[in-house]
Amino acid sequence: MKVCIYGTVYNNAVYVEQSIKSVWRPDAEIVIVDSFSTDGTWEKLVELKKDFNLRLYRYKCSRGLGRHIALTKCSEGSITSYFDLDTIYNINFHRAIDAAETHESIKYTRGLVIGREDALKKGGWRDLNYAEDTEFTVRMNPKVFVPVEAGENACSNLHGVFREKRYEVGLDYVKRLLKAHRDYVMGTGFNCYDILYYRSKRLMILSPLLVPWIMKSYRLLRVMDNLSLENALTLFKMRDPKELGMDDNFFFLNINYKLLKMIEGGERTVDSIVRKKFRGQLYKIKTSSRHFALMYVKNALVLRYYPFVLPIIRRVETF
Repeated sequence: MKVCIYGTVYNNAVYVEQSIKSVWRPDAEIVIVDSFSTDGTWEKLVELKKDFNLRLYRYKCSRGLGRHIALTKCSEGSITSYFDLDTIYNINFHRAIDAAETHESIKYTRGLVIGREDALKKGGWRDLNYAEDTEFTVRMNPKVFVPVEAGENACSNLHGVFREKRYEVGLDYVKRLLKAHRDYVMGTGFNCYDILYYRSKRLMILSPLLVPWIMKSYRLLRVMDNLSLENALTLFKMRDPKELGMDDNFFFLNINYKLLKMIEGGERTVDSIVRKKFRGQLYKIKTSSRHFALMYVKNALVLRYYPFVLPIIRRVETF
């Protein structure tokens, strides 16, 4: 099985070496597109090229377009897995790749393993800087979903579009932030009702400016935004991590409020599905957030990947 691990990067010189070391494997090529970084990232990649079998390219691009370019540069017939170069990955990243030889396409939390030709046949990545992974996932519609974390983002304390603070300052940051909000609406497939439903104050304020993109968003289903659809696919296609040889200490399943209200029986039905598909004890967490209304975790330490959730937790119970 040929394996290609690919990604795109912009101004992450501090983390690239650790990230590459965490995904490196002797049977894989690593393809990286750099969006003309200015902080020494490119020079660091060139330095690491020989030791880690890197194939490097430079294009001015968004996160989504950079991943698409990198995907096209992967070897034909390869199993591909994308990665972020500001994330340090654990054993589940590699176990997902190993399992893909049998299951063809596997989605884990914030990651997807799929054949190169299958991904390109379905259109590859959209030219988005935000929510590009949600849009990509629902369109690829992978066969197996395993709700486990496979990596810790080095800047997990910066939630949502405010991650853009890492890249620009002043007016350039404002421009990048506005594009992030626009791309978020397009990638999640939000309409005006969804913006009100999720009570996103920033999107409400910007909604008059976002209407043109709301009208042509990449919403896959009329009845459901892409975030809720991704939640639904994870819930109904979920497999026990142990079945695929993955570490279930990193189990993390999120159900947003909108999906919870759409499912007949609501929370009781979700509980029943989780009990049937996961063997062992979990913690069920309820929050005040409509995006993270209900969460199931095996080990509370996984919440360090989501520090913004901690202040909004309302109740934790053994499940």
